[in-house]
Amino acid sequence: MYFFFYYPLGVQRRPAGPAWATWSLTGIMLTVFLYFHTHPMAALLNWEWWVYFPQASLRPGLFLSVFNHVGWMHIAGNLIYLWTFGPSLERELGGARYLLLFVFLGVMSNLAQGLVSSTLLTAGAGLGVVGASGAISGLLGLFVLRFPYARIRTAWVLFSPLYGQVKSGVVAIPSLLAVGSWVALQLVHVGAKALGGADGTAYGAHLGGLVTGLLLGWALKLPREGRQFGLRHAAERRLERGDWMGAYEAIQPLLEADDPEDLCLGARCARLLGFGTVGRGLYHRAVRGALAQDDEVGAATVYAEALGGYPDLAFPEPQLYRLALGLDRLGRPRAALRAMEIFRALYGDSERMPLVLLRAARLEEGVDPDRARALYDEQLRRWPQSPYGGLARRALETLENV
Repeated sequence: MYFFFYYPLGVQRRPAGPAWATWSLTGIMLTVFLYFHTHPMAALLNWEWWVYFPQASLRPGLFLSVFNHVGWMHIAGNLIYLWTFGPSLERELGGARYLLLFVFLGVMSNLAQGLVSSTLLTAGAGLGVVGASGAISGLLGLFVLRFPYARIRTAWVLFSPLYGQVKSGVVAIPSLLAVGSWVALQLVHVGAKALGGADGTAYGAHLGGLVTGLLLGWALKLPREGRQFGLRHAAERRLERGDWMGAYEAIQPLLEADDPEDLCLGARCARLLGFGTVGRGLYHRAVRGALAQDDEVGAATVYAEALGGYPDLAFPEPQLYRLALGLDRLGRPRAALRAMEIFRALYGDSERMPLVLLRAARLEEGVDPDRARALYDEQLRRWPQSPYGGLARRALETLENV
């Protein structure tokens, strides 16, 4: 006899940025679990608040039970799924809306379990429900609509106690297949439970949460965004294979919008194909789009890439100033120096120039001390009354003493 187990490890390409809402949910669930685990009498005295009973739908347990768990395996399994699918949805939906949807999905999944247990599986009608499984099932529904082609890194183990054989591995599978196999497994368990089996799992909550998530996803127009994700995914895969024209054709329908990621991908394809003017224009739009969203890190990252192919790519003074300082903060000294050189050539009389010269000189100190001295001298000569003059003099004295 062989046993097969699997668990998701995460999305193959993790979203950037802190997932504060997912961290908040994790903290709440762990706090509740550890408190009741170390204070069992508190759990007994307050069970009506932290357990959902279908016969008492309007009690606080309808909501609070979502954050309560009965064992280490219960909460560990839910947190694994939460961290697999949650951060990507949080980045897409926004932290506040993500939290509200999570709670709503939990409540609706509890109501679905109440309906199932009282109508189809009467033997379990009196059982209480706890856990975030239903809410997380709803996240699966949202995820598969928004990221249908995302690949989920999944760990698997196949072993036979009788023969002493163990095999394991990690495989990346499409989210449609991952969620589809999970749904099939839930339906098998529901069928077994309807025939008289019992394992204490609220499969009605799982399926109710999933259906609610799918309906919410349609209402939020996630399938349309999912189709856009599919085009982006196809372009990225073709680019990885070296099919530059295929990648450019795949991303083409998305270039009418001003999404910086899509524009950057299109610019990368155009640059590889030798479409110089097109690539320059797309990089320019990508950087301006990121700045318009106040994403200075993203804008600086795209600009650093663009400078590799278009070393004279310029922007209006305020934007170029933000980009130059952003590249410096990002730890991209070569790109920062190039941006500062462009700024100096185009806006040499700007009131921002003293600080630009100071930052450029600081970057040059470890590379070309003579160049650094020349920049400090220029700053002191042209702007003797600049508030940055003192910094320039001290830096120059330090260089002279080296």
